[in-house]
Amino acid sequence: MVVRIVSLLLVTLSLCACSESASHDGVGTNATPAAWMITDDEIGTLRLGEPFQEPQNGFEASYRTSFYGDRQPLEGFEFSDPPVFAVFKGGPFSVWGAEHVGREAPEAIRTRAIALAGARRFKVEMLITTDARAKTSAGISVGDNYAAFARAYPTAPSPDAFIGLWEQPSCMVSRGQIWFFFDRCDDADRAKIIRIVVRREGSTV
Repeated sequence: MVVRIVSLLLVTLSLCACSESASHDGVGTNATPAAWMITDDEIGTLRLGEPFQEPQNGFEASYRTSFYGDRQPLEGFEFSDPPVFAVFKGGPFSVWGAEHVGREAPEAIRTRAIALAGARRFKVEMLITTDARAKTSAGISVGDNYAAFARAYPTAPSPDAFIGLWEQPSCMVSRGQIWFFFDRCDDADRAKIIRIVVRREGSTV
């Protein structure tokens, strides 16, 4: 059974950088990369713990489901401004997906999730970017190698295996609530960042 990581690949074509001083006024339509810096709590105008705002393409067109490497259901909405995959927990796919690993959400599940999101029932639980234009305040982004990362974060360790997220092994280094995922754990000199996640320690997604 093929486990699909749906929107994490699609987001790559459209993501940009955010700033620790970015405003929280909602999703803008004319934002610049400077408004999309990655911080401990946010990417651009999307912030952990805040209710979802409707994506530019609408909830229906932006709803995505996928699975972690350990077969855990994942659902959220794909944004283009700021361009991230924003995950929520407690949605209808979390139960259905656990019993139907690797399958796309049926229309009834999609319809229910979209209706609940429109009623502001979900809050942002995790933010994911796979685009090289999104940067931390230290200037690090997807595609940077470990040498550049280590210069920006001199006290950071080498990538180490983190069980249960996406591909196995997931090779990760965290700095606060910003989690940097690398493409390999065996050779830091050749490792490159493939994903940056804003996620609280102990989060259930």
